[in-house]
Order: sequence, then structure tokens, then C-alpha cells
Amino acid sequence: MDEPNESFEDYILRMVEQGYIATDGQPLKCSFCDSSEMENRNEYYEESCIIEFQVFCKSCDKQVGLWAYGNWEL
Repeated sequence: MDEPNESFEDYILRMVEQGYIATDGQPLKCSFCDSSEMENRNEYYEESCIIEFQVFCKSCDKQVGLWAYGNWEL
């Protein structure tokens, strides 16, 4: 959260408005370098179903999201 005294809800709304994440939390572009080139890494499976993976920016190699058990974590 870059803005002083910004609530988490306001931060999420700002990230959605600026096109960094979708309304469900899925990363759309990197908040570090603005690239939209993403790749999934470190995929974990349980009984042949994916349960967790991390999303990294291909340009700057920073983690921009984590999906686990059906939800995006920021």
C-alpha cells in the first residue's frame, strides 16, 4: 500500500482500477515493472488436482501472486 492511511479495501480497488489485478485477485500485470508477461511456477498437486501455484513476472522475475486452494493471495 503506497498511499498513507490507505485501507486494504482501498488498496485493492486502486490495484483493480490501475489494471494490476482482476476483481478476483488474479494478477494481470506486474506492480514492479508493469509487464503483463506472467508465468506459473511451483505448482503443487494433490490427488491429480492443482492446489497451489505462484505467479511470477517474466520480465523482472518477482512474484506477483499466489493461488492456493481456490483463492488468490496478495
